[in-house]
Amino acid sequence: MLEADSMTGDPVATAIDAVAVVSPLQAVGKIVSKAGREIVEKAPEVVEKVEEIVKKFSEALEEGKIYMRTDLKTGGQYVGQVKSEARYVARQTEHARANKDAEYVFEELGRAKPGNDLDVLEENNK
Repeated sequence: MLEADSMTGDPVATAIDAVAVVSPLQAVGKIVSKAGREIVEKAPEVVEKVEEIVKKFSEALEEGKIYMRTDLKTGGQYVGQVKSEARYVARQTEHARANKDAEYVFEELGRAKPGNDLDVLEENNK
């Protein structure tokens, strides 16, 4: 039950005030409800897209790499393979530590799944 408007004591003014507050709230509620429905309707598409991105990223992380190390001082070259991007970075450091006088440049020659595919790719690049 509505109480009388505190300023005027008029129950009609109180009802008008209540409508003035409730109407915008109802409008906001409808907008939020519509946005919520749209989000729920699009959720499967969004989930599918996110899963696709995660799959591609995971596959990229699982790829091995064939690389060529060239010594700029001697021109000597070495073809090697690593099973991940992290291993590629670590391998470059290992080459530098093992041959302190060398000045190496590394070039990626190809990518493949670790195992037979990577082995074949390495052999084809030697």
